[in-house]
Amino acid sequence: AIDFLRQHPEHIAWRKLCENPNGLELIEEYLRQDANHKRLLNWDSLSANPGMIPLLEKHIDMIHWPALSRNPNAVPLLKQYRGKIIWQRLCENESPEAMELLELYADNLDNDPMQECARDGLRLSQNPAALPLLSRHPRLIEWKALSAHKEIFEWVE
Repeated sequence: AIDFLRQHPEHIAWRKLCENPNGLELIEEYLRQDANHKRLLNWDSLSANPGMIPLLEKHIDMIHWPALSRNPNAVPLLKQYRGKIIWQRLCENESPEAMELLELYADNLDNDPMQECARDGLRLSQNPAALPLLSRHPRLIEWKALSAHKEIFEWVE
């Protein structure tokens, strides 16, 4: 299908292709043809797309940081740009690496990252990957959200 799309680039919905985790090769070709194509892409979708990390590493200036902070494949990139992390969105990230990053700050609610997560405990309490972190740091729990969490019945410490 990719060859078919290459033959008909004028019909490609580029903004929609940005949501496709398999679209990396075609999008990179599109950008190599003309750097001005950058403005035609949906960088929010690209930043949220787990398959687009190699592209985002080449276009740091175009990253939508809230979307990237939720992207489960983006944690290594986020670690390089910690000052750009949107911590409330990282609380929604279901990757084990994101939980490890949050764990670094969980002991100290006085630091900015955990203040953001604690202020909006709902996001963290709704995240199935956060259950072990929440069990170690119950002050971060938003109890209504956790009570509605279907995974708590399957969760073993």
